[in-house]
Amino acid sequence: MSYAYDLTRELPHRPDRVWRALTDPALLSRWFMPCDQDLSELPIGGRFTLTDPNARGWSGILDGELVERVAPERLVYRTDEREGTSSTTLTWTLTPTRDGTRLDLHHAGWQGLRGLLTAQFLRMGWRTLITNNLNELLATTEHDTDTP
Repeated sequence: MSYAYDLTRELPHRPDRVWRALTDPALLSRWFMPCDQDLSELPIGGRFTLTDPNARGWSGILDGELVERVAPERLVYRTDEREGTSSTTLTWTLTPTRDGTRLDLHHAGWQGLRGLLTAQFLRMGWRTLITNNLNELLATTEHDTDTP
């Protein structure tokens, strides 16, 4: 059986700013994980690596592949744990709202009991990452994240 979850958050920031935080490696490292590629410039099918320097219980390395990009509306990529234990797909959808952006995350692909437990654990992590870390980054770095 395959497991997935969905998370939606309303952010009081413009879609272009949220998009940049999802794709720019300097900003990704400040709220999520260091990334070795700029996802706004990487060609479809291009490979990238996300690294969690604080990982416990796994290598902390995700090998990614960019699947789809429609700036600043939709970003899809697949990640594989370096040790080969899971492969998941993340789909980010940004919808402009009157007050900012509705950010939808669909994270899918976990298999089996380990996958179910991982999905449940990461659901809590994503809530914190988006509600706290991403929102705080965008609130405190408006001048850094404005599109030129």
